[in-house]
Amino acid sequence: MGVVWLARDDVLEREVALKFLPELVFFDRGLLNDLKRETNRSLELTHKNIVRINDFVHDETSGCISMEYVDGDTLSNIRGDRSSKI
Repeated sequence: MGVVWLARDDVLEREVALKFLPELVFFDRGLLNDLKRETNRSLELTHKNIVRINDFVHDETSGCISMEYVDGDTLSNIRGDRSSKI
C-alpha cells in the first residue's frame, strides 16, 4: 500500500525509506486511526527481520511512514524468482 521513496534524514543522519500513503487513508478516519495504532505498536518491535519504524507524519490530506532503509531487492522481485527462498 503506497509508494516508497529513498530519502536522507538529516536529524537521524541516515538514509530512510518514506512510504507515502494513498489519499483514501486520510478520508477514512477509522482507517487512519487503525494505521496510527499499528504504527505505534510497531515502534515497540525490535528484531533483525523486522524493518524499524521511525515516525508517522501526516496532515489532513497526505502522509508517510518513515522507516529503516534496507538495501536490496524488493520482495516482489524475490517472490517472482521461484528459485529464491524467503
